[in-house]
Amino acid sequence: MAVRSTTPSSRAPENCHRRRGRSGRAGALGRQLTVLYEGANALAASSNDAEAFTDARRAAETLLDVALKTTP
Repeated sequence: MAVRSTTPSSRAPENCHRRRGRSGRAGALGRQLTVLYEGANALAASSNDAEAFTDARRAAETLLDVALKTTP
């Protein structure tokens, strides 16, 4: 009869999926925030108007609000 270990390492595969799910959402959020920043930077440079950063900040706040509400 095999003895089943209850150490954290024996549970790692089932917990690994949950961690990847959370980090995947964080990675997607990071990419979205980067797109906002890069877009605002390009628009501000080409139009010589920093208002694009204000718009990007509002969009980033919305993304963060949604991400924080959906995180367990």
